[in-house]
Amino acid sequence: MLDYLKKVLKLVRPYRFRFALGVVCGFLSGVLAFTLPLSLKLALDTVFPTEKATTAFSISDIKDPLGLARKLTLKPDAVSALLSAKVDAAAQQALAQYQFSNAVPDQLQAALLGVLNLTLVGQPIYEEGRFRTVNLRPETRKLLEHTPQGKDLVRLNRLLLEDAYPQELASRSLPASTQKLQSLPPSVKRMLDKIFNWFRPTGNPSPTRLVLVIAFIPGAMLLRGLLTYLNAYMLNWVGYRVANDLRVKLFDHAIRLPMGFFSGTSTGDLTARIDGAMGVVNTINGSFATIIRDPISIVVLVVALVVMQPFLSLATLVVFPICLVPVIIYGRKLRKTHAGIHQRFAGAANVLHESFTGIRVVKAYNLENTVVDQFRNAVNAINSFFMRSVRASELPGPLIEFIGSMGVALIFAYFAFVAPGQAPAGDLLAFFIAVFGLYAPFKNLSRLQSQLSLARATVEPVYELLAQQTSLPEPVHPKPLQARAAPIHFENVSFSYGEKAVLHDINLTIQPGQLVALVGRTGSGKTSLANLLLRFYDPDKGAVLIGGTDIRQVSSRELRSNIAVVTQETLLFNDTIRNNIALGRPGATDAEIEQAAKNAYAHDFITKDKALGYATPVGERGVNVSGGQRQRLAIARAILRNAPILILDEATSSLDTESERIVQAALEELMQGRTTICIAHRLSTIQKADVIVVLDGGRIVELGKHAELLKAGRIYAKLYQLQFERIDNEL
Repeated sequence: MLDYLKKVLKLVRPYRFRFALGVVCGFLSGVLAFTLPLSLKLALDTVFPTEKATTAFSISDIKDPLGLARKLTLKPDAVSALLSAKVDAAAQQALAQYQFSNAVPDQLQAALLGVLNLTLVGQPIYEEGRFRTVNLRPETRKLLEHTPQGKDLVRLNRLLLEDAYPQELASRSLPASTQKLQSLPPSVKRMLDKIFNWFRPTGNPSPTRLVLVIAFIPGAMLLRGLLTYLNAYMLNWVGYRVANDLRVKLFDHAIRLPMGFFSGTSTGDLTARIDGAMGVVNTINGSFATIIRDPISIVVLVVALVVMQPFLSLATLVVFPICLVPVIIYGRKLRKTHAGIHQRFAGAANVLHESFTGIRVVKAYNLENTVVDQFRNAVNAINSFFMRSVRASELPGPLIEFIGSMGVALIFAYFAFVAPGQAPAGDLLAFFIAVFGLYAPFKNLSRLQSQLSLARATVEPVYELLAQQTSLPEPVHPKPLQARAAPIHFENVSFSYGEKAVLHDINLTIQPGQLVALVGRTGSGKTSLANLLLRFYDPDKGAVLIGGTDIRQVSSRELRSNIAVVTQETLLFNDTIRNNIALGRPGATDAEIEQAAKNAYAHDFITKDKALGYATPVGERGVNVSGGQRQRLAIARAILRNAPILILDEATSSLDTESERIVQAALEELMQGRTTICIAHRLSTIQKADVIVVLDGGRIVELGKHAELLKAGRIYAKLYQLQFERIDNEL
C-alpha cells in the first residue's frame, strides 16, 4: 500500500503548491478538532459558574471524621482553634456527643462538613504563625505567592485545610491541566492566568465577555469549517487534474503501442483501465484527507481528554485498540474482493463496446436479448463483488460505535458508583463531546483500508499498462528516410503472429513507381506484408528496406508520413467530412481538400446530397454516409496525403461500377511516379499492375504480369478463372 501512495505522490508534484496548501488546511482543521468542546466548556463555565460546587468538601473527602471531631474539641493547634470558633451550638453538641465514640452518625458528618465549607468561603485563613508547624504543599505555596481572590481564595483555603489535616481529610489534587500550568515559568503562567481570568472572572462576567465567549462557539466552528472546506477544495482540485493527467498519459502510452498489443487486448479492458485512473481522485481527496486530518484530530482530542480527566480518559480509551481487530480482519477480505472488481468492469465495458459498435449485426440477427443477457450477467457479477466490498467496509463502523459507547458507559459508571457528585459540569460536557468527537476520525480511519484497497485495485492496472514496453522500440539515433523514387526491398522476411507463422523467407523488390498487386487466398499473408512495410510489426527474421535504409532505423512517424493507406475496413471519425479528409494532411487548404474529393469522385455527393456540404458530420464510424461514400472519403484522404508510397487494400471494393471506373482512373493518375502496393481480391482491378505477386501459405509462389501468369496456368490462373466463372453464373 505504501508503494501505491508513493506513486500517487509522484503524480501530485506538478501541483505541489495547492496540494501542500490543502494538506496544511487539513492539518490545521485536525488541530482545531477540540474547538467545539473547548468553546462549549468556556461558555458553560462563564454563563453558569460552579466554583463553589467544584471546590466544596463532600462527605467522601472526610477520611477520619472522629479524629477531626476530637481535634476540633480539644483544639491542639491554631488551625483547630480557628475552626472550633466557627462551630455553632448544634454542631458543638454533636461533636461533644460522639468524640469518644466509634460511631459516625449523620449528625456528626453534617456538622463537620458545615464547619469545613463555612471556612472555605470566609476570609483568608492563612497567617504565618497559624500555619508555622504545617507542611505546605508546593501548589499551596505557589498560590500564597500572590493575593488570591474569588475562586483562587476558596481553593487556597481548601488546600490549607488539607495540609493542616493530612490524616483526617482527603487531598483533592489539582486537575492535571492546572498542575501543568503551575509548573510553567512565572511569565507564561501570568499571561495564561490573565487569559483564563478574562474568560472566567470572579463575580458576574460583563456583557462584553459574555458576548465574546458565546460568539467563540460559532466563530471556532466557522474557522474549522473554512479550513475543512479549503482542505477538500484544494485536494479535489489536485485530484481531478492528476487523474486527467494520468488518463492522458495512459492514452498517449497505449496509442503508441504496437498493433500486436491491440490484437491481444479488448477495447473494454483498455476503456476500464483508462476510467480506472479516476481512482486517484478518491485517494487524494478522500484517503489523503483522512491521513492528514483525522490522526491529528485524534491526537488533539486524546491529549485534551487526558489533560481534563486522566483516569477517565485512560479507562475510556483502553477499549479503542479493540477497533483495530475488525479493521484488520475485514481489510484482508477487501483486498481479495477488490482484485476482481476491475476484471468484471472490463467485461461489462467489452459487452457494451461490442454491442454498440456492432449494432447493425445485433439488430439484423435479432441478438438484442442475447447481448442484454450478457450485459446483465456481467453487471450481476459486479454487484456481487461490490456487495462483498460493502459488507467488509461497513461492518467495522457499527463495531466501532459499539466499542465507543462502552467507553462512554464507563464514564457514567465511574461518576455513578466511584465518585458521585464530583463531576464538574463544564469539564464533563467538554469530555463527552471530545469522546464523541473521536468517533468520526476513528470511523474514517477504519474505512481507509477499504478506500485505499479499492483505489489501488482500479489504479494498479493503469500502472501495469504504463509499464508495458513496446516490442517496436524507436531508434535512438533515427536515420532520415528518402522514400521518393526509392525501391522497397523485402529481404528474407519471415513473420508470425505468436506461434502462427504467416510469412516464410519472402524476397521481393518493388521498384519506384511500380504498381505491385498482392494476390492470394485469405490468410496467405497479403495484409501482413503491408503491415510490415508500415512497421505495425517487425519481422521475426530478415529486414524491410526503403532506398537501402532498414525501416527499423527510421522513426515510425517519419516512415508513416511517407505512406498513404486506404484500408479494406474504412474508418471515419465522428467529425465533419472536411476534417475527415484533412486528416490526410493537417493544415491543407479548403481548395486542396475539395480537389482531393473531386479526384476520389466524392465532391458531387458531398455538395449535392449533403445539405451542409463539407461541414456535414459523418457520425460515429461514418453512419451518416453510405459504404461507397465512406470508401471514397478514405481515398480522398489518401490522395490529399500525396505520399510517395501508396497502399490500397481493395480500395474500390465498395464502389458501384460507374464510381469504380472513375475512381480507378483517378487512382491511376495518382499512382504516376509513386510506388503502389495493391492488395487485391477482385482481380479485375489489377490487370494493369506492373507486377502481380501471388502468395500461398505465406510464400511467394508466382511473380509476373497478368498475361504471363494466365499463360502459366497455375494458382493465379485458377483464381482468375474461378472468380470470373462466378461472375458469369451470377449474370
